Amino acid sequence: MRSYDKWWLPKDMENMGFFFEYCDKYCLDIYEVNIDKVKFLTAFMNSNFRRVMELGHPRLLSQSAKDSLVQWIETDYAGNLSKFSDVKSRKRAHKYSHNQFYWVGWMYAYLHYKTGLSSKTIVTRLPIDVMLEHYYLGHEMSKEAYFARAGQKLDFGKKKLELV
Repeated sequence: MRSYDKWWLPKDMENMGFFFEYCDKYCLDIYEVNIDKVKFLTAFMNSNFRRVMELGHPRLLSQSAKDSLVQWIETDYAGNLSKFSDVKSRKRAHKYSHNQFYWVGWMYAYLHYKTGLSSKTIVTRLPIDVMLEHYYLGHEMSKEAYFARAGQKLDFGKKKLELV
């Protein structure tokens, strides 16, 4: 899959970081729904909306993460988040470090750019729950070092990755 120009990489990394970190807050503020964050983000990574972002659509890459979230939800779900509703999600939110989801979204954008693989393929081979575990070691590395450790394996096989 062709990726966007290098110029857009920092913007996509930042937007994906904010989208991942704050999607639950945005959904609660705008739609008054507590979401299962991992389920919601997995659906986003598999969406046509994300695929169009990956192709380099300038409007989608330059708008805020919050605007992207609203546009995706309104287009794909007509504003109905019942599929992702989880009343216990706020109680589980404390188990994650501040910026843990930010790092996951940020790295997914980088992995997409470096490999040319779709987000759908990346999240299948490297699921969000695995990336959340990788955060503890991975966020201490440079993005290049993390990619060298885990990202290159994305090109080989279809099994889920373990960070070793």
